[in-house]
Amino acid sequence: MKKINGFLIFGIVITLGLLVYLLVVPKPQELNYTQYASEQWQNDKKDVLGEEEVAKQEEKEQKLKDLYQVKIENETELYSQYTGELVVTTATNKIRELVLTGFQKLYDATKGMNQTQLNQYFEQNKKDIAMQTGLTTADQFASLIQKLQIYRDSIEYTKVELEKDSYQNGDKYANFKIKITYNNDKTLELTVYISYKDFSDTPIVIIQ
Repeated sequence: MKKINGFLIFGIVITLGLLVYLLVVPKPQELNYTQYASEQWQNDKKDVLGEEEVAKQEEKEQKLKDLYQVKIENETELYSQYTGELVVTTATNKIRELVLTGFQKLYDATKGMNQTQLNQYFEQNKKDIAMQTGLTTADQFASLIQKLQIYRDSIEYTKVELEKDSYQNGDKYANFKIKITYNNDKTLELTVYISYKDFSDTPIVIIQ
């Protein structure tokens, strides 16, 4: 009888030990083919693409991640109302780029300039300015720079919002208003125009 009890106790101890092992010791992760191929590609891509190309891709991915840290409130309202051919993020990502770094760079580049100097700066950089903001005249650019004087203070944005009920349809462009609030309670209000078609001779997005 004692021998049987000993076997029972031994069996219970072994069973409990196995249960503890199964619960506590982590199981090796099983990878499916897609996961394996993905991880293998991460290891091999420098050999396939070259370190310089991999670095460019990683930089691009990081910029995209940083870009989408800028949340635009009521953005879905634009998705539901815009009826043109362009992807809506064509406009909203330009807003994100400007809020993240573009406005500050424009202010720094033109800080302290008089009207003549500002006109000269525009003429020298009008292709980049048009690509970034859609503005194509010196007067439009000067008006934007005037609004950006709020950057004289050290400020950071706290909220970006598409103003509700501001969406309007026009002839070639739809337009809506955005409002950017900063940590000193100052605001920057702008109108964004987004074309219905991909024009070849005029900007598809204008922010002013």
